[in-house]
Parts: sequence; structure tokens; C-alpha cells
Amino acid sequence: MKTNSNPVLLLGVSIILFIAACKKNTEAPSTVSDIDKLGVMSATAAAKAHASLTVVTFAGHINSFGYADGTGSTAFFNYPAGIDLMDDGTLYVADSYNNKIRKITPGNVVSTIPIPNASDGASLVYPRSVRVSKDGSINIISDGRHNILILKPGGALSTPAVSLRQGEFSGVTSLEHDPYSDILWMSTNASFRKFLPDNAGNIGINPYYVPVDSLKYLPNPYTSYYIMALYCGYNGIKYLAMDGKHIYKYTPSGLFTEIYKDLKFNGITSIIASKDSRVLYIADQGAIKSIVNGKLQFLVGPNNKYPFGRDGVGSQAGVYAQSLALSKDESTIYFSDNSCIRKLYLR
Repeated sequence: MKTNSNPVLLLGVSIILFIAACKKNTEAPSTVSDIDKLGVMSATAAAKAHASLTVVTFAGHINSFGYADGTGSTAFFNYPAGIDLMDDGTLYVADSYNNKIRKITPGNVVSTIPIPNASDGASLVYPRSVRVSKDGSINIISDGRHNILILKPGGALSTPAVSLRQGEFSGVTSLEHDPYSDILWMSTNASFRKFLPDNAGNIGINPYYVPVDSLKYLPNPYTSYYIMALYCGYNGIKYLAMDGKHIYKYTPSGLFTEIYKDLKFNGITSIIASKDSRVLYIADQGAIKSIVNGKLQFLVGPNNKYPFGRDGVGSQAGVYAQSLALSKDESTIYFSDNSCIRKLYLR
């Protein structure tokens, strides 16, 4: 029996099958870059699996406080504050009320870093910031007897004093990475300086003291002021949140000036930025906001309907962010909340 084939029909079927195959290949992350050898999805692949501005809790519980190591929701935190994100996705957390430094691996496994007592017997109390140097040293800012604790990879702990001028408040407010070196920068209420020892062994060389007459919002030069957050940008500029309500910049040429004067801030606790420095992200009284081309945009934040927080998209999520960290591919903001560690997928 002779069969007549329609070449146009066969061509159409072939095109349909080809398109379907291409669609199938693009829908599932199957490359090594999307899923690593342990089966853990990369930050980029995970971001693609969520709508923009989706908030996900990946360690700890919303509004459930305690202390326990474990994986994901089996772990507990008690007011985590500062966080530090490594290039491989490992996260270090200053778990303030638990007086602990916690570590979260890319598989969401939470463990506790053992911090020995200082030579005078003092233990870690209320850590607020943590930064890990390239050599593996864990640098901690705390409100205990020692403001600074440095844990070396071998387990040795040092507690250097802060080098300050007479009468300056001794507290350290922020600790940040320099994007182009292994130097850290620290801020006090009145200054910022390199996190390096001077000849006497005290931490904090090359201080820059904020000129009071530049703080135009102060009622008089004798009013106290406070650097609430410090960020070192890839553009060489240092961004400072003065008293939490004003953002200033310090340029490589030494210019110190207020920026975004027409924007209103309520209480900035953290500043980060994209590598091209075109986008600033801030934690402002619990909300996460972005600043692009001088315009302030609300991303996620406190939700009156869900005051104790919940996961969700955009304004439907309940968030009270404390400290922010941006993933290497800039697709995700990691942040500490009152009792947990969470992610905000930007795209």
C-alpha cells in the first residue's frame, strides 16, 4: 500500500517537537552551575525558582526564640544581629542573646563556633558584629568586657583594646570588609578607622573623625552623634548612617558630605551596595529598602497584619531586618531577623 507524506505537515511537527524539547531543557536546572554535586541548588537557580521580592526563612523560626544547632527550622536563634556572607555561601551570625557565633553552611546546617574565654576569664557577651578575614580569623564586636575579640584559625583568642582619643566613647559600632584588600574597617560613635593594631597593640589606626560642623542636622556642635552603620563600597566610597537618619559619604579624595538629603530615613542599621555602586540597600527600622538614582523604594518590611513576621512576596511578607548581606551574584539579600535568618530574592 502506498502512503503519501505531506512535507509541510512533517516540517510543522518537527518544529513543534524541537520547541518542546528546548522548553523542557530550560525549565529544569540540570547543569553543574545550577545544582552542585551535593544536590544543593545554587543561589542563582534558587532565585529563579521564586518570584521577585520573595522572602524565605531558611534557618530558625519566625518569632520563636531559643538555642539549638541543626538544619533549617530545627535550629534556634535569639536575636541574631550582624552577619557575614562568604563567597561560597557560608554565613556567620552574631547570635546576640545566646552569646554565640553561629555558622550556617550552604546546606542550611547551623552549628556553633566555640569561642574560648579571654585570658582574664571573660566570656563572649552580646556579640553584635562578626567578620571573617581571608586567613580564617573570626573578628567579633561585642558589648561585653572586651569590645573586640579575634579568634585565630588555630583557636587562639586575642582581645585588643580600641585606640581612641581622650574622652571618646569606647564602643565599636560597625565592622566592615574592604572590597580590595584583607583589611577591615571599624567605626565608633565619632570615627572610622582601619581594624589594624598600632605600635602599642591597640586596634584602630589612621582614624578619621567625623567633623561636627558637617553634620548640618545637629542643633549645635555640642550635640552627641553616632555612626550607626558603615559600608565600604567597590567605588572606593565609604557610606555612613549618621544617627540612623542621615547618609553621608566619604570619598577617596577626603570629601565628607551628606547625600540623599531629600529622603527620609527612620533608623538605618545596615547598608550594602551592588558592585557597580548604582544601588544601595538599607535596613531601615526593620524594612529593607533600595536607593536607585536618588529614589527610595520599599522592598519588604514590617507588616501590621502579621506583626510577628511571615514569609511571602513583597508587602505580603512580614520582616524586621537587622543586618544585610548581598550574595556574590547579587540575586539575593541575606538578613538577620528577630529570631531567624532569612533571604530576600531580588530577581
